[in-house]
Amino acid sequence: DTCNRKSNQQNLGTIKSSNLCAEIVEYSSPTETAVCNFASLALPRFVKEK
Repeated sequence: DTCNRKSNQQNLGTIKSSNLCAEIVEYSSPTETAVCNFASLALPRFVKEK
């Protein structure tokens, strides 16, 4: 499939699934699970005026 043909992780093996939103695809093996964590911080909330 397209995911595996264009993957830069082809040397690791076949990608069998993607995350729910399908923004990323990463190879997972029986000993390692690929994980992508998205996060955002509202930085102005942590800035204190002097």
